[in-house]
Amino acid sequence: MLNFKRNKKPVPKYLKQNKAPSGKPQPTGKGHPSGRGVQPGSRSPADLQMVQKNITRQAILAGLTVVLTIVILFAMTSAWYTNIVPTSGLTFEAEAWGFDGEITVNNDSIMAAPGDQGLVYLEVENDSDSISAISINVSKNQMDDEEMKKRLYLYVDTHMHRDGETMNRVYLNNYESYTYTVFNKSNLTLTESVSNAPQLKWQWVYDVLGYYVMAKPIRDENNNIISMNITEYLRPIEYTFDDATMEMTNDENPTMSIVTVDGKTDPYTYLRSISKTDGYEGEIQNNPLSNGYYPVDVDAKTEYGVYAYLCNYAEIQQATEYDTKLGKLALRKANNDTTLTAEDLAKLTHDMTLRISAQQNEAMSVTVDTLNALDTVLQQGTADVVQLSRDITIPDGQSLKIPSNSRVMVDLNQFTLKSSSGTAVQAEPGSSLTLINGTLEGPNTDTATYGINTTGAEVVMGDVDVKGFRYGVYLGDNRDLNALDSRVHMVGCTIDADYYAAFINGNGLLSTQKTQLIIEDSTLTSKGMVITGNGTSTGNGRYGTDIQIMNSTLKQIPYEGETTLKPGAGIYQPQKDSTLTILNSTVSGYNGIALKGGTATIIGSTIRGEGVESVTPVEFANSGYIDTADAVYIETNYEYEIALFIQNGTDPDNPTVSTITSAKGKSVRVFEENATNYKVEITGGTFDHTLPEAFIPSGYTQKNNTVVKE
Repeated sequence: MLNFKRNKKPVPKYLKQNKAPSGKPQPTGKGHPSGRGVQPGSRSPADLQMVQKNITRQAILAGLTVVLTIVILFAMTSAWYTNIVPTSGLTFEAEAWGFDGEITVNNDSIMAAPGDQGLVYLEVENDSDSISAISINVSKNQMDDEEMKKRLYLYVDTHMHRDGETMNRVYLNNYESYTYTVFNKSNLTLTESVSNAPQLKWQWVYDVLGYYVMAKPIRDENNNIISMNITEYLRPIEYTFDDATMEMTNDENPTMSIVTVDGKTDPYTYLRSISKTDGYEGEIQNNPLSNGYYPVDVDAKTEYGVYAYLCNYAEIQQATEYDTKLGKLALRKANNDTTLTAEDLAKLTHDMTLRISAQQNEAMSVTVDTLNALDTVLQQGTADVVQLSRDITIPDGQSLKIPSNSRVMVDLNQFTLKSSSGTAVQAEPGSSLTLINGTLEGPNTDTATYGINTTGAEVVMGDVDVKGFRYGVYLGDNRDLNALDSRVHMVGCTIDADYYAAFINGNGLLSTQKTQLIIEDSTLTSKGMVITGNGTSTGNGRYGTDIQIMNSTLKQIPYEGETTLKPGAGIYQPQKDSTLTILNSTVSGYNGIALKGGTATIIGSTIRGEGVESVTPVEFANSGYIDTADAVYIETNYEYEIALFIQNGTDPDNPTVSTITSAKGKSVRVFEENATNYKVEITGGTFDHTLPEAFIPSGYTQKNNTVVKE
């Protein structure tokens, strides 16, 4: 898969209004009918012809490179004017600009082919003193080629609750958008190395098998449907075509029909299953129009609305032929064929419009001064913003619950929400809480208390102090049987916890996405583990997490009355299939970082092991890890895949050198080094000692315990 190269150059200054991704599936052959139902894996002469045809197609598509140019349209509120700035690959059109900040995008054309997917790099710097809502939607109206409209889509890689359903991803189009919340004096960063919000992605579907459309049927004078007026292709419908089964109809004009999409599920049953998570009101019924389009969310009077459509076999064949012809054109262009016409070249470039709008959302706001009033507003959903007018205490045995599927902002307004026991704030599955400007205080007791407890919820925290709890923030997705993933994003916060500042549990097999913890411009301290996960993989498991730390400090501190650290860590990641990214930050603890699973990437950061006694491990611990006092310690006995990458900062104007040190132990240690389930790759940084040569990739070397490029 081809990735973008991020453009560090911001949008031109005169567009600033101041205050005054190949993960491409391997091409596979398509089964072909022999006149009767054909099961996957069977072979007839017609099947073999199709296999031969697809071998040719694979060879062609291997060299296919189509330029997908994204045109970025900024549509900001107020200060209306129009300005066009051409750049290499992109065009910036500014209409209605009133945003105090800068927007940086990648300015390279997207190189794409069938089955490819990738990221759209975007950074928004909010210089204002207010929280901004950054909404993004996409238009394909500039595409002249109807076939390409069926293939190219942009989406946000997150689940979202809408119309009583939970979508696994949010597709963007003219009618549907996704809104990011960007705190004052803060950034929205969507890049490959770090992303403090759900990533913005593009995809080119490999097989055109079906799609949702915004459309209206066109009827003749006898009320017969003669065509569909499609105004937008909203999202693709995908299944594994190689697993589908076919049969020939037995009539005067035999045609091939799809019997199942996977060997057992008929098309209508499949459509009903995906309609439960498409985010549109209602459920597809078995009453398609005469042309095969299923009404999804349609106005009964005008017949305009959302329809779902599964392509028939002939249409799928035609789509394959289209891709093959496109591949041949791309190869001719790659070979500098001078006979290509302007029309030919136009087929290899397609425009999409990405609209970015920044605005202050109008919100219903109420002020409360008691817990009962606060809870009533939350449960009844009578306000978008609830603001405290005084300190509020939560009595023993109670907590502030954010109801499932609700969205609310709680402005502490520089006051304190104090919990007497248990959990202070419980974010229920599907809820979305923004908590800002104040203090969350616990009882400072040696019992299990939680500042914020999430289960399949989204929590955004800005300028919040959390103190007096055993667990500052607890992400308990392993308890969430509806497979929702929590996402906690803190900006400008401080968390001082007794045992764990943040405890993160993924939900393993329950979902394909990851439970996410994002820490920006914040300080987290604790006396045990500052951040910890759980390595359990039995049952559904607790793995599948993503932790991103940017411009922050994580520090293990001594217990009250003591001057030295107890065994613990800045970060402990025992969970498999998980990622940890540390950018421009400092992490310290008895062990700085302890890894037993997943991937850790350290970029321009300082990691320190501050334990008072170095231990050379001779056998594994049954649970946990050996307290070696190392800066980064890897233990391999769980046999999970482990990867560690250490590099210097990537900012060419101000590169930050990673510093990996230990007071008593080693900078980087692996136990055992002869294990086969780990990888260490170090391309930058300074260390306390000479590193094993196996850790230094080709093209780099060590000089005075510093890794540099040769």
